[in-house]
Amino acid sequence: MRRLMVLLSCVSMSGAAVLAQNAAPPSVPDILEHVADYLVAFEKDYSKVIADERYRQTLVEKRVQVLTDKTASQTREIKSDLLAAPDAGNRWLSFRDVYSVDGRPVRDRDKRLEKVFAAADKDRFEEARRIADEGARFNLGTLERNINLPSMPLTFITRENRSRSAFRDAGRDRIDDVPVVVLEFQETTRPTMVKSRESDVPATGRFWIEPDSGRVMKAQVRFEGRDFSTDMTVIFGLNDKLKMWVPVEMTDKAQNDKEVVNGIAVYTNYRRFDTSVVIK
Repeated sequence: MRRLMVLLSCVSMSGAAVLAQNAAPPSVPDILEHVADYLVAFEKDYSKVIADERYRQTLVEKRVQVLTDKTASQTREIKSDLLAAPDAGNRWLSFRDVYSVDGRPVRDRDKRLEKVFAAADKDRFEEARRIADEGARFNLGTLERNINLPSMPLTFITRENRSRSAFRDAGRDRIDDVPVVVLEFQETTRPTMVKSRESDVPATGRFWIEPDSGRVMKAQVRFEGRDFSTDMTVIFGLNDKLKMWVPVEMTDKAQNDKEVVNGIAVYTNYRRFDTSVVIK
Protein backbone atom coordinates (compact mmCIF):
# COMPACT_ATOMS: atom_id res chain seq x y z
CA MET A 1 0.00 0.00 0.00
CA ARG A 2 1.45 3.35 -1.00
CA ARG A 3 0.61 6.84 0.06
CA LEU A 4 0.90 9.94 -2.13
CA MET A 5 1.32 13.13 -0.12
CA VAL A 6 1.23 16.21 -0.39
CA LEU A 7 -4.03 26.13 -20.58
CA LEU A 8 -7.67 34.19 -45.17
CA SER A 9 -8.75 36.59 -46.39
CA CYS A 10 -8.24 37.44 -50.12
CA VAL A 11 -9.15 41.05 -49.43
CA SER A 12 -6.21 43.41 -48.97
CA MET A 13 -5.42 44.08 -45.31
CA SER A 14 -4.65 47.33 -43.57
CA GLY A 15 -1.13 47.94 -42.32
CA ALA A 16 -2.31 47.36 -38.73
CA ALA A 17 -3.81 44.01 -39.67
CA VAL A 18 -0.64 42.92 -41.43
CA LEU A 19 1.40 43.95 -38.42
CA ALA A 20 -0.81 41.87 -36.13
CA GLN A 21 -0.58 38.88 -38.42
CA ASN A 22 3.20 39.08 -38.52
CA ALA A 23 3.60 39.68 -34.80
CA ALA A 24 5.73 37.09 -33.11
CA PRO A 25 3.78 34.58 -30.99
CA PRO A 26 4.18 35.04 -27.25
CA SER A 27 7.25 33.33 -25.86
CA VAL A 28 7.07 30.71 -23.11
CA PRO A 29 8.76 33.05 -20.55
CA ASP A 30 6.26 35.80 -21.40
CA ILE A 31 3.30 33.45 -20.99
CA LEU A 32 4.67 32.18 -17.68
CA GLU A 33 4.96 35.76 -16.44
CA HIS A 34 1.37 36.48 -17.42
CA VAL A 35 0.23 33.33 -15.63
CA ALA A 36 2.21 34.26 -12.53
CA ASP A 37 0.58 37.70 -12.43
CA TYR A 38 -2.86 36.18 -12.95
CA LEU A 39 -2.33 33.65 -10.17
CA VAL A 40 -1.47 36.40 -7.67
CA ALA A 41 -5.04 37.67 -7.93
CA PHE A 42 -6.46 34.15 -8.20
CA GLU A 43 -4.70 33.05 -5.01
CA LYS A 44 -6.06 36.03 -3.12
CA ASP A 45 -9.66 35.37 -4.15
CA TYR A 46 -9.64 31.57 -4.20
CA SER A 47 -8.36 31.37 -0.63
CA LYS A 48 -11.57 33.06 0.53
CA VAL A 49 -14.13 30.67 -0.93
CA ILE A 50 -15.66 27.34 -0.08
CA ALA A 51 -17.51 25.01 -2.45
CA ASP A 52 -19.66 21.90 -2.42
CA GLU A 53 -17.90 18.92 -4.00
CA ARG A 54 -19.77 15.92 -5.43
CA TYR A 55 -17.15 13.27 -6.20
CA ARG A 56 -18.06 9.97 -7.87
CA GLN A 57 -15.41 7.22 -7.98
CA THR A 58 -15.50 3.90 -9.84
CA LEU A 59 -13.07 1.06 -9.11
CA VAL A 60 -12.32 -1.77 -11.54
CA GLU A 61 -10.23 -4.76 -10.41
CA LYS A 62 -7.70 -5.74 -13.09
CA ARG A 63 -7.14 -9.35 -12.00
CA VAL A 64 -10.82 -10.29 -12.02
CA GLN A 65 -11.26 -8.70 -15.41
CA VAL A 66 -8.36 -10.69 -16.91
CA LEU A 67 -9.27 -14.07 -15.39
CA THR A 68 -13.01 -14.01 -15.99
CA ASP A 69 -13.41 -11.54 -18.84
CA LYS A 70 -15.87 -9.73 -16.62
CA THR A 71 -15.58 -6.37 -14.99
CA ALA A 72 -15.73 -6.36 -11.20
CA SER A 73 -16.40 -2.80 -10.15
CA GLN A 74 -17.75 -0.71 -7.35
CA THR A 75 -18.78 2.90 -7.16
CA ARG A 76 -18.86 5.50 -4.44
CA GLU A 77 -20.28 8.99 -4.22
CA ILE A 78 -18.57 11.32 -1.78
CA LYS A 79 -19.94 14.74 -0.83
CA SER A 80 -17.68 17.24 0.88
CA ASP A 81 -17.03 20.85 1.71
CA LEU A 82 -13.89 22.03 -0.08
CA LEU A 83 -11.97 24.97 1.34
CA ALA A 84 -8.77 26.55 0.07
CA ALA A 85 -6.42 27.62 2.83
CA PRO A 86 -7.13 31.29 3.66
CA ASP A 87 -3.51 32.11 4.37
CA ALA A 88 -0.81 33.48 2.05
CA GLY A 89 1.80 31.05 3.27
CA ASN A 90 -0.41 28.03 2.56
CA ARG A 91 -2.48 29.29 -0.37
CA TRP A 92 -2.06 26.18 -2.51
CA LEU A 93 -3.39 23.89 0.17
CA SER A 94 -7.00 22.76 -0.18
CA PHE A 95 -8.89 20.80 2.41
CA ARG A 96 -11.74 18.37 1.86
CA ASP A 97 -14.19 17.71 4.69
CA VAL A 98 -16.35 14.71 3.79
CA TYR A 99 -19.88 14.78 5.18
CA SER A 100 -21.70 12.11 3.11
CA VAL A 101 -20.75 8.79 1.48
CA ASP A 102 -23.23 7.05 -0.80
CA GLY A 103 -26.02 9.17 0.61
CA ARG A 104 -25.25 8.37 4.23
CA PRO A 105 -23.97 11.09 6.56
CA VAL A 106 -20.59 10.42 8.13
CA ARG A 107 -20.76 13.48 10.38
CA ASP A 108 -22.95 16.46 11.13
CA ARG A 109 -22.47 19.14 8.50
CA ASP A 110 -21.41 21.78 10.97
CA LYS A 111 -18.97 24.02 9.04
CA ARG A 112 -15.95 22.40 10.69
CA LEU A 113 -13.38 23.87 8.32
CA GLU A 114 -14.83 27.37 8.53
CA LYS A 115 -14.63 27.20 12.31
CA VAL A 116 -11.05 25.90 12.23
CA PHE A 117 -9.86 28.78 10.06
CA ALA A 118 -11.91 31.35 11.91
CA ALA A 119 -9.81 30.65 14.97
CA ALA A 120 -6.46 32.33 15.46
CA ASP A 121 -4.97 29.04 16.65
CA LYS A 122 -1.48 28.54 15.23
CA ASP A 123 -2.25 24.83 14.85
CA ARG A 124 -5.28 25.39 12.61
CA PHE A 125 -3.53 24.00 9.52
CA GLU A 126 -2.65 20.80 11.33
CA GLU A 127 -6.24 20.47 12.46
CA ALA A 128 -7.49 21.07 8.90
CA ARG A 129 -5.00 18.49 7.60
CA ARG A 130 -6.26 16.00 10.16
CA ILE A 131 -9.82 16.58 8.94
CA ALA A 132 -8.71 16.13 5.31
CA ASP A 133 -6.74 12.94 6.08
CA GLU A 134 -9.76 11.63 7.93
CA GLY A 135 -11.82 12.08 4.76
CA ALA A 136 -9.13 10.57 2.47
CA ARG A 137 -9.95 7.12 3.85
CA PHE A 138 -13.17 7.20 1.84
CA ASN A 139 -11.27 7.11 -1.47
CA LEU A 140 -11.81 3.83 -3.27
CA GLY A 141 -8.81 1.58 -3.87
CA THR A 142 -5.60 0.54 -2.17
CA LEU A 143 -3.59 3.52 -3.42
CA GLU A 144 -3.83 6.00 -0.56
CA ARG A 145 -3.68 9.58 -1.76
CA ASN A 146 -4.46 13.09 -0.64
CA ILE A 147 -3.38 14.96 -3.79
CA ASN A 148 -6.67 14.57 -5.70
CA LEU A 149 -7.60 18.23 -5.23
CA PRO A 150 -8.47 20.78 -7.95
CA SER A 151 -5.81 23.29 -6.91
CA MET A 152 -2.96 20.75 -7.14
CA PRO A 153 -1.98 21.26 -10.81
CA LEU A 154 -1.59 25.03 -10.38
CA THR A 155 1.15 24.44 -7.82
CA PHE A 156 3.64 23.72 -10.61
CA ILE A 157 3.16 26.96 -12.57
CA THR A 158 3.35 29.53 -9.77
CA ARG A 159 6.20 32.01 -9.81
CA GLU A 160 7.70 30.32 -6.75
CA ASN A 161 7.65 26.80 -8.19
CA ARG A 162 7.94 27.07 -11.97
CA SER A 163 11.76 26.89 -11.89
CA ARG A 164 11.34 23.31 -10.68
CA SER A 165 10.06 22.28 -14.11
CA ALA A 166 10.92 22.60 -17.79
CA PHE A 167 8.15 24.22 -19.88
CA ARG A 168 7.64 24.13 -23.63
CA ASP A 169 5.12 25.43 -26.13
CA ALA A 170 2.88 22.52 -27.19
CA GLY A 171 0.73 24.39 -29.72
CA ARG A 172 -2.60 26.16 -29.91
CA ASP A 173 -6.15 25.14 -29.04
CA ARG A 174 -9.57 26.65 -28.30
CA ILE A 175 -11.66 26.29 -25.15
CA ASP A 176 -15.21 27.66 -25.21
CA ASP A 177 -14.18 29.42 -28.43
CA VAL A 178 -11.32 31.19 -26.62
CA PRO A 179 -7.89 30.83 -28.30
CA VAL A 180 -5.37 29.35 -25.86
CA VAL A 181 -1.73 28.36 -25.79
CA VAL A 182 -0.89 24.88 -24.53
CA LEU A 183 2.20 24.64 -22.32
CA GLU A 184 3.69 21.28 -21.39
CA PHE A 185 5.82 20.85 -18.31
CA GLN A 186 8.09 18.23 -16.77
CA GLU A 187 9.27 18.44 -13.18
CA THR A 188 13.07 18.24 -13.15
CA THR A 189 14.06 19.26 -9.61
CA ARG A 190 14.68 16.71 -6.85
CA PRO A 191 13.30 16.11 -4.32
CA THR A 192 9.95 16.29 -6.09
CA MET A 193 6.94 18.11 -4.71
CA VAL A 194 4.97 14.86 -4.31
CA LYS A 195 6.45 11.82 -2.60
CA SER A 196 5.44 8.19 -2.23
CA ARG A 197 6.86 7.21 1.13
CA GLU A 198 10.44 8.41 0.65
CA SER A 199 10.52 8.05 -3.14
CA ASP A 200 10.36 10.95 -5.59
CA VAL A 201 7.31 11.05 -7.85
CA PRO A 202 8.02 13.48 -10.72
CA ALA A 203 5.12 15.32 -12.32
CA THR A 204 4.35 16.01 -15.97
CA GLY A 205 1.39 17.85 -17.40
CA ARG A 206 -0.20 20.55 -19.52
CA PHE A 207 -1.84 23.94 -19.08
CA TRP A 208 -4.31 25.59 -21.46
CA ILE A 209 -3.71 29.33 -21.06
CA GLU A 210 -5.26 32.48 -22.47
CA PRO A 211 -1.93 34.13 -23.37
CA ASP A 212 -2.74 37.81 -22.86
CA SER A 213 -4.50 37.50 -19.49
CA GLY A 214 -2.53 34.48 -18.25
CA ARG A 215 -5.78 32.84 -17.21
CA VAL A 216 -5.56 29.06 -16.80
CA MET A 217 -8.65 27.50 -18.38
CA LYS A 218 -7.66 23.84 -18.12
CA ALA A 219 -4.87 21.97 -16.36
CA GLN A 220 -3.58 18.40 -16.39
CA VAL A 221 -0.98 16.73 -14.19
CA ARG A 222 0.34 13.17 -14.07
CA PHE A 223 2.34 11.53 -11.29
CA GLU A 224 4.05 8.26 -12.13
CA GLY A 225 5.86 6.03 -9.66
CA ARG A 226 7.51 2.65 -10.01
CA ASP A 227 4.28 0.67 -9.72
CA PHE A 228 1.45 3.21 -9.88
CA SER A 229 0.28 6.34 -11.65
CA THR A 230 -2.34 9.00 -11.06
CA ASP A 231 -3.69 11.59 -13.51
CA MET A 232 -5.83 14.68 -12.95
CA THR A 233 -7.58 17.11 -15.29
CA VAL A 234 -9.22 20.27 -13.95
CA ILE A 235 -11.60 22.50 -15.93
CA PHE A 236 -12.04 26.13 -14.84
CA GLY A 237 -15.12 28.24 -15.49
CA LEU A 238 -16.44 31.69 -14.68
CA ASN A 239 -18.55 31.86 -11.53
CA ASP A 240 -21.01 34.71 -12.07
CA LYS A 241 -21.70 35.15 -8.38
CA LEU A 242 -18.05 35.53 -7.38
CA LYS A 243 -16.94 37.17 -10.64
CA MET A 244 -13.91 34.88 -10.83
CA TRP A 245 -12.75 31.73 -12.59
CA VAL A 246 -12.85 28.68 -10.35
CA PRO A 247 -12.56 24.88 -10.73
CA VAL A 248 -15.86 23.50 -11.99
CA GLU A 249 -14.87 19.90 -12.73
CA MET A 250 -12.03 17.51 -11.93
CA THR A 251 -11.49 14.08 -13.47
CA ASP A 252 -8.84 11.77 -12.11
CA LYS A 253 -7.50 8.26 -12.61
CA ALA A 254 -5.36 6.32 -10.12
CA GLN A 255 -4.05 2.86 -10.94
CA ASN A 256 -1.63 0.19 -9.84
CA ASP A 257 -1.18 -3.47 -10.75
CA LYS A 258 -4.40 -4.41 -8.92
CA GLU A 259 -6.99 -1.84 -9.92
CA VAL A 260 -8.03 1.32 -11.71
CA VAL A 261 -10.01 4.03 -9.94
CA ASN A 262 -11.68 6.69 -12.10
CA GLY A 263 -13.23 9.75 -10.52
CA ILE A 264 -15.19 12.81 -11.54
CA ALA A 265 -15.83 15.70 -9.16
CA VAL A 266 -18.15 18.63 -9.74
CA TYR A 267 -17.90 21.90 -7.79
CA THR A 268 -20.98 24.02 -7.10
CA ASN A 269 -22.40 26.48 -4.59
CA TYR A 270 -19.27 28.59 -4.32
CA ARG A 271 -19.54 31.16 -1.56
CA ARG A 272 -17.16 33.46 0.21
CA PHE A 273 -15.57 32.49 3.49
CA ASP A 274 -15.21 35.11 6.18
CA THR A 275 -13.20 34.84 9.38
CA SER A 276 -16.30 35.68 11.39
CA VAL A 277 -17.69 32.35 10.18
CA VAL A 278 -20.26 34.01 7.97
CA ILE A 279 -20.85 32.50 4.54
CA LYS A 280 -21.84 35.16 2.02
